[in-house]
Amino acid sequence: MSEHTKEPWHTGKNHNAERFIYGEDGWAVAECVQSKDKMFANARRIVACVNACAGYETEYLENLVFLGDTILNRINENVKELNLADQQCEELHREVTALKSGLYDSVLPKIMQQRDELLTGLKVAKIELEIQGCADLEPDDVGYLNYKTVINAIEKAEATS
Repeated sequence: MSEHTKEPWHTGKNHNAERFIYGEDGWAVAECVQSKDKMFANARRIVACVNACAGYETEYLENLVFLGDTILNRINENVKELNLADQQCEELHREVTALKSGLYDSVLPKIMQQRDELLTGLKVAKIELEIQGCADLEPDDVGYLNYKTVINAIEKAEATS
């Protein structure tokens, strides 16, 4: 099956030529013949339909008609689906916002309390390491390295308070 004439189509420019339908290349595609009023209206209608369907495969359009459907019905269905998806996105956004708010209200205080308890534990470990004399050990000694690790952890934790 050969390809149809490329869109856009148009009717003739002067009054007598309005019954002719022309393709993009300027060649006549069809002529509407009926009563004067109907042939002009039919030509305009055909041109409008062809141009509105540009990009759709002819077989797709034929199947729509065969199934009793129209492009307008397809568009309306797509709009409904888009509206539903938009509503779902808005609902999801509200739920995420509520979850974030709930996390800040309930989880964050617990995390801060746990951080404070760990910081206190580190300070106690620092004192115990100092009592054991780890602060006075050589830099390559494991006890000294443990002591420096505790000091660095305390400094980082206090810097983020």
